[in-house]
Amino acid sequence: MNRTAKVLLVTALVGVVGMAFRVSWNALHDVAKAVGADDDAATLYPFVVDGLMALALIATLVLTDKDDKKRALRVLATYTLASLVLNYVHGLVPDLHGEAVQWG
Repeated sequence: MNRTAKVLLVTALVGVVGMAFRVSWNALHDVAKAVGADDDAATLYPFVVDGLMALALIATLVLTDKDDKKRALRVLATYTLASLVLNYVHGLVPDLHGEAVQWG
Protein backbone atom coordinates (compact mmCIF):
# COMPACT_ATOMS: atom_id res chain seq x y z
CA MET A 1 0.00 0.00 0.00
CA ASN A 2 1.43 3.36 -0.96
CA ARG A 3 1.91 6.26 1.44
CA THR A 4 -1.09 8.28 0.19
CA ALA A 5 -3.44 5.35 0.71
CA LYS A 6 -2.09 4.81 4.24
CA VAL A 7 -2.55 8.48 5.11
CA LEU A 8 -6.12 8.44 3.77
CA LEU A 9 -6.90 5.24 5.68
CA VAL A 10 -5.55 6.63 8.96
CA THR A 11 -7.37 9.94 8.42
CA ALA A 12 -10.65 8.12 7.77
CA LEU A 13 -10.08 5.92 10.81
CA VAL A 14 -9.42 8.92 13.05
CA GLY A 15 -12.57 10.59 11.72
CA VAL A 16 -14.77 7.56 12.36
CA VAL A 17 -13.32 7.03 15.84
CA GLY A 18 -13.91 10.71 16.64
CA MET A 19 -17.53 10.54 15.49
CA ALA A 20 -18.14 7.32 17.42
CA PHE A 21 -16.61 8.87 20.53
CA ARG A 22 -18.89 11.90 20.27
CA VAL A 23 -21.97 9.78 19.69
CA SER A 24 -21.37 7.69 22.81
CA TRP A 25 -20.18 10.58 24.99
CA ASN A 26 -23.55 11.46 26.55
CA ALA A 27 -24.47 7.84 27.21
CA LEU A 28 -21.21 7.04 28.99
CA HIS A 29 -21.31 10.33 30.91
CA ASP A 30 -24.91 9.67 32.05
CA VAL A 31 -24.13 6.09 33.07
CA ALA A 32 -21.14 7.26 35.11
CA LYS A 33 -23.34 9.84 36.87
CA ALA A 34 -25.99 7.17 37.52
CA VAL A 35 -23.52 4.93 39.32
CA GLY A 36 -22.42 7.78 41.57
CA ALA A 37 -19.45 9.38 39.84
CA ASP A 38 -18.89 13.06 40.53
CA ASP A 39 -18.89 15.59 37.67
CA ASP A 40 -15.16 15.34 37.00
CA ALA A 41 -15.12 11.55 37.01
CA ALA A 42 -18.23 11.38 34.81
CA THR A 43 -16.56 13.73 32.33
CA LEU A 44 -13.42 11.56 32.21
CA TYR A 45 -15.25 8.21 32.07
CA PRO A 46 -15.94 8.29 28.29
CA PHE A 47 -12.21 8.78 27.74
CA VAL A 48 -11.54 5.59 29.71
CA VAL A 49 -13.92 3.34 27.79
CA ASP A 50 -13.68 4.80 24.30
CA GLY A 51 -10.11 6.00 24.75
CA LEU A 52 -8.87 2.52 25.58
CA MET A 53 -10.82 1.23 22.62
CA ALA A 54 -9.05 3.72 20.34
CA LEU A 55 -5.64 2.85 21.81
CA ALA A 56 -6.29 -0.86 21.30
CA LEU A 57 -7.23 -0.16 17.68
CA ILE A 58 -4.00 1.75 17.14
CA ALA A 59 -2.03 -1.03 18.86
CA THR A 60 -3.67 -3.60 16.60
CA LEU A 61 -2.57 -1.65 13.54
CA VAL A 62 0.95 -0.89 14.75
CA LEU A 63 2.08 -4.07 16.52
CA THR A 64 3.83 -6.65 14.40
CA ASP A 65 4.10 -9.61 16.78
CA LYS A 66 1.22 -12.06 16.29
CA ASP A 67 0.60 -12.61 20.02
CA ASP A 68 0.68 -8.88 20.75
CA LYS A 69 -1.85 -8.27 17.96
CA LYS A 70 -4.14 -10.94 19.47
CA ARG A 71 -3.97 -9.28 22.88
CA ALA A 72 -4.70 -5.87 21.39
CA LEU A 73 -7.65 -7.34 19.47
CA ARG A 74 -9.00 -8.89 22.67
CA VAL A 75 -8.77 -5.53 24.46
CA LEU A 76 -10.43 -3.86 21.47
CA ALA A 77 -13.25 -6.42 21.45
CA THR A 78 -13.76 -6.16 25.23
CA TYR A 79 -13.96 -2.36 25.30
CA THR A 80 -16.09 -2.24 22.16
CA LEU A 81 -18.54 -4.65 23.78
CA ALA A 82 -18.48 -2.61 27.02
CA SER A 83 -19.21 0.60 25.12
CA LEU A 84 -22.03 -1.01 23.16
CA VAL A 85 -23.62 -2.48 26.29
CA LEU A 86 -23.41 0.81 28.19
CA ASN A 87 -24.89 2.72 25.25
CA TYR A 88 -27.66 0.10 24.94
CA VAL A 89 -28.49 0.28 28.66
CA HIS A 90 -28.54 4.07 28.42
CA GLY A 91 -31.09 3.83 25.62
CA LEU A 92 -33.26 1.35 27.53
CA VAL A 93 -33.45 3.30 30.79
CA PRO A 94 -34.87 6.81 30.24
CA ASP A 95 -34.08 7.80 33.83
CA LEU A 96 -30.37 7.72 32.95
CA HIS A 97 -30.73 10.52 30.41
CA GLY A 98 -29.30 13.66 31.93
CA GLU A 99 -28.59 17.01 30.39
CA ALA A 100 -26.30 16.89 27.39
CA VAL A 101 -22.72 17.86 28.09
CA GLN A 102 -22.01 21.31 26.72
CA TRP A 103 -19.00 21.27 24.40
CA GLY A 104 -18.31 24.94 24.18
